[in-house]
Amino acid sequence: MAARPNAGRAAQSTQFSAQPTPAAVTDPAGQPAFLPPYSPSWFDKVIALVETLPGSYVVWYGFFAVLLFALATLSRITAGQPPFGGDLANRAFSCFMSAFPAFLMHSLNRTAADAFAVFESALVSAQEAPLLRYRLTTAPAVPSLVFSLGGASTAVLLLVASAETRSFTEAIYGPGMAVYFFGALTYFINSHGAYRVSRQLTQVSRIYDLHARVRLGDLGPHFALSRLTSRAAIASILVVSGYLVGFAQLGSLTLSLAVLIPNLMLASAAFVLPLAGAHRLLEAERYRARREATQKMEVALSRLHEVIERGDFAAVPR
Repeated sequence: MAARPNAGRAAQSTQFSAQPTPAAVTDPAGQPAFLPPYSPSWFDKVIALVETLPGSYVVWYGFFAVLLFALATLSRITAGQPPFGGDLANRAFSCFMSAFPAFLMHSLNRTAADAFAVFESALVSAQEAPLLRYRLTTAPAVPSLVFSLGGASTAVLLLVASAETRSFTEAIYGPGMAVYFFGALTYFINSHGAYRVSRQLTQVSRIYDLHARVRLGDLGPHFALSRLTSRAAIASILVVSGYLVGFAQLGSLTLSLAVLIPNLMLASAAFVLPLAGAHRLLEAERYRARREATQKMEVALSRLHEVIERGDFAAVPR
């Protein structure tokens, strides 16, 4: 997940992540160009914006974390509290954990685009590449927004229903609406992250099941998408580890398990489910190759036996 320069990324992000609405276009050769099947999600538009900014995308997500910390400090000042009072360490960590999942999603999107570029030669039809690339790197607008709003609503309900959680959060951000704002914002981002990763893994599995072919002499492209699945699993583990730090301090076993179990399931699924299709495809191709070789050997042996039975040894290839 190391940062890479943004050169050459802006055009790609604009093509596959920043279309305001699907619209048909025509390339210079007069051939119909790619038609996006749906509008991109709110976060794809964020990715497209960040890619146009100067410098590394890592810097801008770091700036986002600093901005959140500044807003939290301002909220304490507005409430008449010491700006650096309360749980300062947890405040800084919480602001970091609000920006960190967004950074991971951006990084995973780059990984998906790079991995698919290598994988393209393993497609059954090269004409499917633009559509499959778009589906892999771009989430649909409506489901993404629904998941994000659902996550934000869950955060607000949790703060309203649990006095313990609200008290813990107020010690970090201060009293008033800041608690609900930061809680809703964090869940808004993380809900999209969970949806996005799950959808990408589903797309990987679908690509292997329906659109991939295997060339036993060149298996490199066939396993290119495993870079995405492995990094998605690592990202899920990193996020759950970060949130467990906060919930462990809160001392709530229920909340800890509510975060731990889904993320561990997501991490496990990232390793197993998408690549199961790749393994089945590989085994099927190996069986086909062995079967084909066996059939050819049987035909050759049958012809050889016929030659021997006729006694026409001059016809035996030398």
